[in-house]
Amino acid sequence: MTDGSEEKSEPRAQEQQPEFIQLFADMPPLPDEDRVLVRFYVSNRMPVDILLNAPEFEDMVKQLREQGDRRSQKEISDRLLNLRKAGRLPRVASSSTATGDFPH
Repeated sequence: MTDGSEEKSEPRAQEQQPEFIQLFADMPPLPDEDRVLVRFYVSNRMPVDILLNAPEFEDMVKQLREQGDRRSQKEISDRLLNLRKAGRLPRVASSSTATGDFPH
């Protein structure tokens, strides 16, 4: 014997699953300055934690400024960490190839 409350709870669970999936599937494209940042990050072929403590990071910041990025070094490092935590950075290998695709 089923009552109406069981039938109501099942559709709600089905409705919540697409909403949860949609949060990650419909991520907006990165702003142009972040897309440039990601390209420079990938070209360095170092994980974020290593890059932020390497001399290459200062070089990358200089190159970003030449491209018109006005963020401070701290803002850039914070943004890289936030992009990594959000899953918006591809994994990079320390070798000559990067793994992962460029995020959109």
